[in-house]
Amino acid sequence: MKTVLTIAGSDPTTGAGVQSDILTIYQNGAYPFSVVTSITSQNAMGVTNRFDLDKNIVRSQLNTLLETNLPDAIKIGMLGSAENCRVVYEVLMMRFPDERLRPPIILDPVMVSTDGKELMDDEGVDVLIEKLLPLVTLLTPNLMEYDRIFAQKRSLDIHRPPCNILVKGGHSTGDCIDRLTLTTGETFFWTSPRIKTTYDHGTGCTLSSAIAANMAVGKTLNESIRLAKLYLTEGLKDPVIFDSGYGGIRK
Repeated sequence: MKTVLTIAGSDPTTGAGVQSDILTIYQNGAYPFSVVTSITSQNAMGVTNRFDLDKNIVRSQLNTLLETNLPDAIKIGMLGSAENCRVVYEVLMMRFPDERLRPPIILDPVMVSTDGKELMDDEGVDVLIEKLLPLVTLLTPNLMEYDRIFAQKRSLDIHRPPCNILVKGGHSTGDCIDRLTLTTGETFFWTSPRIKTTYDHGTGCTLSSAIAANMAVGKTLNESIRLAKLYLTEGLKDPVIFDSGYGGIRK
C-alpha cells in the first residue's frame, strides 16, 4: 500500500490538523504516517491555545520514522514556529538530497485558524518562503495566505513561482474558483458551485491531504487536484453532525 507522511498540528475535534489528515489519506487509498508539530486546545468555537512542540521533538519524530519508512508523498500542514519550519527543511534535505528521488510534497501553509487565531508569525513565514517553497511540489494557500506570502516576499514572481501554487477560492464570493499556476507559467482553473454550510472547518487540510494521497498512488498533479476537489465537495455536502450541534466534513 502506498504511504503518505503528514507533518502537522493536532486538532482534538478531528476537523482539521493531523487527525483529519490521517482519515483523509486513508479514505483516498494510501496509508498515513504522522508527525505532530504543535498541540492546539480547541473546540467547535475555535482555538484557545497553541503549544508548538520543541524543535528537537519534531526532529526526533521525523528522523526516527524516516529511518525505516520512506513515504510515497508528504503533506505539510501547520508548523507553528520558525524553528520547526527549519527542522522540517533540514530533515527533508538530509533524507531526500536528490530532488529527482524526492516524493511529491504538498504544503498547506497554515497561518491563521478559522476563528482568527495566529498559527504562524512573520519569522515562520519567512523561513517557509526561503527554505520550504523550493522543496515542495505544490503550495495550497487560501487567498489570505497567498496575499501574505507575496506581500512578505515581493521578489517572488507571481507568474513563475518557485513551486506550483494552487490558490483556493473558498474565501472569495460567488462560485469557488481555484487557480493552479505551474512553475512553467501555465495556468489552470477549477470552478465549482459554492456549498453553503457552516461545517467547513478543515477544508484546506482535507484538500491538501487528498491531493497528497492521490499523488502517492500515481495520479498526476492535475488529476490529483480534480479528485481531491470531488472528495472535498462530497464531504461538505454530507457533514458529520455531533450532539452539540456542530459538525465536520465527512472524511
